[in-house]
Amino acid sequence: MTRSKGILKRLANYLGFEVYRRPKDVGARPHSPTTNRQLDLSRAHLITDAPIENLKDVRFVERLLLQLGLNDEMLHEFPGELHQYTGQGLLSWQYPNQFSRLLVKLSEYPVRSYMEIGAHHGGTFVIVCEYLRHFNPDFETALAIDKVPSDSLAKIAGTYPGVEYLVCDSRAPECRAFLADRSIDLVLIDGDHSLDACMGDFELVRDRAGFVVLHDISSTVCPGVCATWQHIKAIHGERYDFFEFLDQYEDVYRRTGNSYMGFGLAVRRT
Repeated sequence: MTRSKGILKRLANYLGFEVYRRPKDVGARPHSPTTNRQLDLSRAHLITDAPIENLKDVRFVERLLLQLGLNDEMLHEFPGELHQYTGQGLLSWQYPNQFSRLLVKLSEYPVRSYMEIGAHHGGTFVIVCEYLRHFNPDFETALAIDKVPSDSLAKIAGTYPGVEYLVCDSRAPECRAFLADRSIDLVLIDGDHSLDACMGDFELVRDRAGFVVLHDISSTVCPGVCATWQHIKAIHGERYDFFEFLDQYEDVYRRTGNSYMGFGLAVRRT
């Protein structure tokens, strides 16, 4: 299979553009005081240049995610061993031991379109897009949504056809109108973490998406997301197959007594 050269590798030299769809801004992301960090898009070549067989190897992908760079907000949630990788690169706000397993699982499915609610700086968004392009030559569209503007996401959306970026609350009428006639293969929900908002995001996408991912399903500090995930499993068990990626770091649990992050994947049965 011919590998795509990738969104980010082609975009790295074109970051002077600022064209993107922008509905009415609604509110601010409460847990993210730093809202407009620049991504180092040159790191994307680490994904686009990787052999596809390596990208099916969880250990390889976990190491790759470290090289791509991690976010440095809420640094107490990260183990000391990962601090050297934070504050740089694509600023992905993920645990590599969880994210790698989710990505490898997603490589098993046909995905032509992707939407992320709560894209923040855009690190997770661009990693998912680049990774999925390796396995899906027909990957066509990607949509990032967040309340808080990100220059990096705006420039990507203004440069590359098929990538769109909405600055809005996912519960706002503008967002629902934009999505009204759309179907999306894969959706990642990582926006407002309250119970009502998270449930609302799931209801927004459940009839549009074949694959729905929730982030923070095992986070002690995100009870609304945990409750939403348990509700989905209890009420929609006949509709989906469920997969969970909950690996933790012992250092963090020992220091804080908390579990953090965690992915839940719901795959609609055919």
